[in-house]
Amino acid sequence: MKSCGIGVFLAAAVSVLAFPVCRWCGWTTAILGAAVLVIIDRVYKPVRIRGLKKTHSAEALLTGLLFAFAWGGAWRWAFYTVVSKLAVYWMRKRARTALGLERRTIAPALRMGLAAVGLATLPFVHVVGFVLIAAAELIDRCEFYDEMEIPTPASDMLDHLGRRGDSLAESASRDDGHAL
Repeated sequence: MKSCGIGVFLAAAVSVLAFPVCRWCGWTTAILGAAVLVIIDRVYKPVRIRGLKKTHSAEALLTGLLFAFAWGGAWRWAFYTVVSKLAVYWMRKRARTALGLERRTIAPALRMGLAAVGLATLPFVHVVGFVLIAAAELIDRCEFYDEMEIPTPASDMLDHLGRRGDSLAESASRDDGHAL
């Protein structure tokens, strides 16, 4: 399904480039692009990220909207999107710290700093601002993949019993290196 959606989106994007006067082609491509981003986000719904409430700041739809606003010159909407993504990012980092799961200090500061500086320079030096925002988004996406926990029957049982932290500490201290 995901690859089919991407193929349809690419075909629509090529039609926009081939026929730039076709007004409905642009809107069709935008709608298909948003649908592909939703599909990409749905692929990751079964995974768990501790400290996450409902949405992750690195979700593809939010990032796609940010890039569209930033590249298209919609500075106000780019600003609102960056601020909302940073708020979600900050809340997740605080929740993960409270759970004892956050061990990074440099990456979050770098991600937030790059996004803020990129947003400030975006209206003046478009390419530099866009690159800084893209670098901040790359850091966030890497953290997204690092924080993912794929549910397994063993991890589900440990979560149900409330002993996941104990088991992780035990498996880390064993010499054989095999996890549960």
